[in-house]
Amino acid sequence: EPLTALTAMAAVTTRVRLATNVLIAPLRRAVVLAKVASTLDVLSHGRFELGVGIGWQEAEYRAAGVDFRRRGRVLDETLAVCRELWTSGEVTFSTEQFALDDVHMMPKPTDPNGVPIWVGGRAIPATARRLARFGVGWIPWGVTRENIEDVLLTMSKLVEAEGRDFSTLQVAYGLPTVRSSNGGLDFAAMFEPVPMLIDSGVTDFRTMVRLPVGYAQARRALEELVGHYAEAITS
Repeated sequence: EPLTALTAMAAVTTRVRLATNVLIAPLRRAVVLAKVASTLDVLSHGRFELGVGIGWQEAEYRAAGVDFRRRGRVLDETLAVCRELWTSGEVTFSTEQFALDDVHMMPKPTDPNGVPIWVGGRAIPATARRLARFGVGWIPWGVTRENIEDVLLTMSKLVEAEGRDFSTLQVAYGLPTVRSSNGGLDFAAMFEPVPMLIDSGVTDFRTMVRLPVGYAQARRALEELVGHYAEAITS
């Protein structure tokens, strides 16, 4: 469970950013999600960022008792409730899904604007509306190094049609891991597209690597990863 795992990570770190990539937020009750996310933000001293999306697996929604066909609307209402609870003293809020009457929630997030929200999704009007209303950043789906410029141009136009300056938003890109002939990571191949992606408008890079079990070995592996990444962004 990602929020539980990130809380454990927050307890043993002081600098690293903590984020979900992405949490299927419509599966969570809004008031509970707001409380958990705000608590994690406070415990981590403002290092938590909430990445959300609608997901794709209908079975998850059946298991949680949420209408899969309405998942986009449920997500929008969930984010609206979270933002109100994070930024207001007492909340009275009524939607199709939620009815809050003078609800008071503590602790508040460290940022008066609430926990930073990253919106996951394709470059379509629904995602653009959600991003323009709630997001600090976008986690695109279905992008490659070949189509990233076209996708960002499409999303930029959609977001600006919603009244938001796209340049104020961050953009994440998932870098695939590349294995060398000896089974290790081929950092040169992994990070080769980074300068081009930065020029295209990407601001954040994310990747998934299998770390060694021991602390010292895992730390060395991460330091090596960060070192090669630093070389790529300064080349």
